[in-house]
Amino acid sequence: MGTLRVAGGRGTAADQNQYYGFSDVTDTTVTAATAQNLSTPYTIAANEPAVGSSYEIKFGGTGTQGSTARSMAFTVVLQGVVLVANVNVDAGAFAANAGFRFKGVADLFCSATGALGGFRAGIMVNISEVALATGLFTAATQTIGLADANSAASTIDTTAAMTAVVKFAWGSVTGAPTITNRHTKFRKDA
Repeated sequence: MGTLRVAGGRGTAADQNQYYGFSDVTDTTVTAATAQNLSTPYTIAANEPAVGSSYEIKFGGTGTQGSTARSMAFTVVLQGVVLVANVNVDAGAFAANAGFRFKGVADLFCSATGALGGFRAGIMVNISEVALATGLFTAATQTIGLADANSAASTIDTTAAMTAVVKFAWGSVTGAPTITNRHTKFRKDA
């Protein structure tokens, strides 16, 4: 476990692999049927991770189903490698034109370092229809929780800078669905 530095103290080389975080409140909207950045992308410095290091991306916002309800897919990507793919919400989960809110977290864990390093990842997302935020659990008016994690580490070159991002894709753009991420927080937490 790391230690907190005293405000105004001088940093040392040992402080460089400690915890840090960033946040962003820039809106990012996705209206495409191909995976696009939903969260703000953040870069993990080359050679920074150690085995057991972990990183977290928190994100959330709002959206609207199109005039024809469409499926939704969340994906976790690091250094261009898909770590967790297409965590889906079925098209029938929400009614056509339904507004919704969402909040999610993606976790990334370093399992090996070097040119043939490795990362594992997981994602959890909660989506609630705006008009019925607590959910009535009917076919088209519910709160949905999603979770997934990769079963084996994906090969990631930790000697190069690694961009981490949560991506999103609609099942189709018919009906003009839209999702907007309103805030992102990225942090190294272990």
